[in-house]
Amino acid sequence: MKADLRGSGMGRKLVAGILAAAVALVLGCQTGPVKSGPEARKQAEASRNLGEAFMADGQYRQALRELEKSRDLFETSAEIHYDLGTAYLCLEQPELALAEFKRAIELNPHYTVAKNSLGATYMALGRYDEAIPVFEELCGNLIYATPQFPLLNLGFIYYTRKDYAKAESYYKKAVEAAPDFAQAWRGLGRTYMATARMQDAVGAFERAVKAAPFFAQAFLELGDAYELTGQGEKAVASWKRAAELSPDSDVGHQAGDRLSRYAAPGK
Repeated sequence: MKADLRGSGMGRKLVAGILAAAVALVLGCQTGPVKSGPEARKQAEASRNLGEAFMADGQYRQALRELEKSRDLFETSAEIHYDLGTAYLCLEQPELALAEFKRAIELNPHYTVAKNSLGATYMALGRYDEAIPVFEELCGNLIYATPQFPLLNLGFIYYTRKDYAKAESYYKKAVEAAPDFAQAWRGLGRTYMATARMQDAVGAFERAVKAAPFFAQAFLELGDAYELTGQGEKAVASWKRAAELSPDSDVGHQAGDRLSRYAAPGK
């Protein structure tokens, strides 16, 4: 798997998962002075609500049009800029997303959700040195409601840099903050595998699939960990589950390849 998130499916899913959780925290909020009176604010709110509905339905271009209307009417709303950044990121326009997230934070320096999205965008661009201080600030914010997300992101960054001690530390903090956080358990399992701690990897992947029973990637990697610990039957069962959950994806194809290999003579 490539470490650079710019073109990887994992990177897009990771970023999309982070943003989906973040959007839920801010729907319906408004801040900032009204640009052109109560009527303009009402129109801006209506366009923003419609834009968010389009985003929830995956219609990002339609969402962008409505959110741009909303911004033109109410430019000093941090939340509108945040939503615009989210739409741009979903449309794979991370540089435009950066500008919107930065504007949202400029308007509201305490806007932690926008800060997490800013860091996630830096990750999507492979600009890890810029992402790290953003996530570290959030981790140190005692009133931030979802510290598991920046902790997960830091774990991923250090994993890609092969700094496995730091990766393990951040992943462990993420599961302490959210014990059923499957992505963090998966990250911990991958870190254990990279450091040849296979039994620990099995335990971490098992926690991941217990927390997220439809997590095909985690089942695939759990199968790998079972194979490396001599548990062939469990490996086959895990790979089969991965293939069942995501038959037409890269994960499903990889699971099929493993099953074919394992069914070869001598296995």
